[in-house]
Amino acid sequence: MLVYKKIFFLLTLLCVLEKSLGQTYADFNKKCSEILKGVSFEDSLFGVKLLQRDSCLIGLKAPFFDVTTIDNEKFNSNSLNGKVIFLNFWFTSCKPCVEEMPILNKIVRKYKNSDIEFISFATEDSMKLREFLMQNKFNFKVIANSGQTLIDTFKLFSIWPTSVIIDKKGIIRLIKIGEIDFTSTNKIIEDLLK
Repeated sequence: MLVYKKIFFLLTLLCVLEKSLGQTYADFNKKCSEILKGVSFEDSLFGVKLLQRDSCLIGLKAPFFDVTTIDNEKFNSNSLNGKVIFLNFWFTSCKPCVEEMPILNKIVRKYKNSDIEFISFATEDSMKLREFLMQNKFNFKVIANSGQTLIDTFKLFSIWPTSVIIDKKGIIRLIKIGEIDFTSTNKIIEDLLK
């Protein structure tokens, strides 16, 4: 285990040094993803290496996105400068995605009067999402047909739910695969809103 910690530390240090060279998100993501070479999804080390890859992306300028919600609100990542951005990637038949919604709604309620935007990218079309949301309250702004945003824009694996938190300067501060934890997520948001 000590060897993994040393390797993780060295990879993180290397990533921090290289981030100062001004590479694009896509370029740097490609470099960070080299951690996963030779490891398949079924490999027992895949999860550890995926966490290392995602940690390598922390501190990068988030990629640009331009979206329209199911309520026809249009905005892009540049228009959100100066705000913390909490992104959640999900789909309606994803059990962990639905199970974390009460926690996500609790976070939205806590920060509703703060400089933070809560945006969700769902894989389904607007009609299916509207039907789902009539039965399941979700207080994030919802973007339909956006499953590819996770893969094409953020260049992350198609594992749902995935959450990304971006600071007021557009820098990625968290990438979390799986259900979020209220306490640790709350601490990150508190720190970023200071």
